[in-house]
Amino acid sequence: MDFKGKNRFFSLTPFHVLPGTVRLVAVWCMAACIALFSCGWCAEEPGSKPKVSEGDVFSRISISVKNVHTMTSAFEQERRTAMLKDAMISKGRFFFAKPDKIRWETTDPVSAGFSVNGQEARRWQGTSEPPEKIVLSEAPFLQVLIQQIVAWTSADFTSLKERYDLKVISEDPVTLGLVPLMAGERDYVGQVTLVFSPDLTYVTSVKIQEKKGDEVIIRFFNAVINEPIAEERF
Repeated sequence: MDFKGKNRFFSLTPFHVLPGTVRLVAVWCMAACIALFSCGWCAEEPGSKPKVSEGDVFSRISISVKNVHTMTSAFEQERRTAMLKDAMISKGRFFFAKPDKIRWETTDPVSAGFSVNGQEARRWQGTSEPPEKIVLSEAPFLQVLIQQIVAWTSADFTSLKERYDLKVISEDPVTLGLVPLMAGERDYVGQVTLVFSPDLTYVTSVKIQEKKGDEVIIRFFNAVINEPIAEERF
């Protein structure tokens, strides 16, 4: 699929990634943030290292996401490519409210982003012009995003496993590997990796590895769970 030709959204996205990867970046930021500070994941006693099974991890996530209704978090995104010596760094904030509201915005080095509120969506680049409305039927990226918001917030692993090969790839720290199964996504992305903190209370980073060797790492911090978010954010 020619993502650029079919969806002008990609020409103004705040991510330093290819069109196909843009979709995965936003979607897996969503996935990681929903798991951040999951209140159902309790710390273990010092020195104990219980074996972590896939079923156990997925079960804990299922319990935890039910308690997450809103979330805000700062993020730092690091983009590394074979063409550039130095990494490209961008910073911003993420907002989420169940069932289908999301705002992703970069504030440094440029102001840009997008928001989704049900069937309404907007995008912006800079601060001089008002946000532009997006027709969802012409934005397959956002349609996929909304579908996966619903899947992750309901912990619908049956649905997710139809699109991704989900595995626990490490126990210390607990690390999930997600490999896209659908042609439109797997053509660009090799694997997405979620790394959890030692006490399993939050996701520390998301790593997107592209097929061509480039990678994006997104780190989250200062997360706030279940606090009111102004409607105008979306």
